Amino acid sequence: MTVHVIGAGLAGLAAAVRLADAGCPVVLHEKVRQAGGRCRSFFDPRLGRTVDYGIHLTFADLCPHLHAYLAEIGATDRLIGPDRAACDFFDTDSGERWRLEPNAGRLPWWMVAATRRIPGSRPADYLALARLALAGPQATVADIMPRHGSARRRFWEPVCIAALNTAPAHAQARSLWTMLRGRLAGGEAVSRPRFVRRDLSRDLVAPALRRLAERGAELHLGHRLIGLDIVASRVAALAFADASVPLGRDDAVILAVPPATARRLLPGLAAPRADSAIVTAHYVLTEALAPEPILTTLIDRRPLWLLTRGDLASVTVGAADDLLGMHESALARLLWRPVAASLRRDPASLPPHRVLRFRHGTFAHSPAGMASRPAARNGWSNLFLAGDWTRTGQAATLDGAVQSGHAAAASVLCGPIGPAEFQSV
Repeated sequence: MTVHVIGAGLAGLAAAVRLADAGCPVVLHEKVRQAGGRCRSFFDPRLGRTVDYGIHLTFADLCPHLHAYLAEIGATDRLIGPDRAACDFFDTDSGERWRLEPNAGRLPWWMVAATRRIPGSRPADYLALARLALAGPQATVADIMPRHGSARRRFWEPVCIAALNTAPAHAQARSLWTMLRGRLAGGEAVSRPRFVRRDLSRDLVAPALRRLAERGAELHLGHRLIGLDIVASRVAALAFADASVPLGRDDAVILAVPPATARRLLPGLAAPRADSAIVTAHYVLTEALAPEPILTTLIDRRPLWLLTRGDLASVTVGAADDLLGMHESALARLLWRPVAASLRRDPASLPPHRVLRFRHGTFAHSPAGMASRPAARNGWSNLFLAGDWTRTGQAATLDGAVQSGHAAAASVLCGPIGPAEFQSV
């Protein structure tokens, strides 16, 4: 049995590594000439720096699938971060700075402590968390959170967009609760942030490619799948731009591609249709800051996330569909203003920069989007789905991507299924 994995993002890599370690011959196909999907880095000659495709934040004890993947590829030392959980905030309007530090233990009493909760908020502002836990599938975060006040602007909106990359008016409340409950119940220890040691490609992608090479897996970059030949609920051949690859009776396919691509290849597939954009801007500073990564939430007209490391400042905007049409220079100046305020720099002096726009950043975590997420097994006997948009039970995260890859690999190893058989991820 040969397994063809279509897509070398984190989901595809996780599936390929798991299968190769199980002794399966694996062929990995990726349409572009670099593996990693959005979890990768590139050298920008304009900046003279290697930059990541956005800020990818993980947590010490809440990402079991990602940590399992790192162990499999021999990269358990590739994540770094502080010894305690804390999140710095800066309000560009008032100039206030504060730090949220969750307490240890299962009861989140920091929310009612005047010295630890968000400035200007009241204990009653956090009671909406109880309503979040009881929300129905059609309720949005905007239906649940306070309609006015500091807690809305300084807590609910940033948390919603950070967790779901979807504005509160559209984000499913139940999904936000799923993301929050582990952190609230686990206390400080599970919420310690983790960042890659150097960059995404070297720390999360390159070790996987080495592992696959050691296991004899084939890698084809710049190899775009344009069609699937499906006969009686079974993929009989893969159509690439340069050739058609027939499949043997026992061969399998894992489709680890974005939802729009999956829908194109599989007409009629139930999959999320709406996307939520992400914009990231990188700035090279005139002087280096601390060498370790420091993350700050900027409370501006919209919440932003600023990551500084050495002389590079990177700011990410979630739910950024309205920014996609802006010219790069105008967008760079718009985002530099809150960054400059936080770093106490001149907002009129725009440093060397690079702006990245991802129209299909993640799927929109709306009630409709969540309801349309497919399982790994979806009725084809030898075709399985992977990606953070599939039914993982969590939002579109690095851990969710790896989880989906592992679920697809497990489905392959379980053997073929009948066309009417379904299995939840």
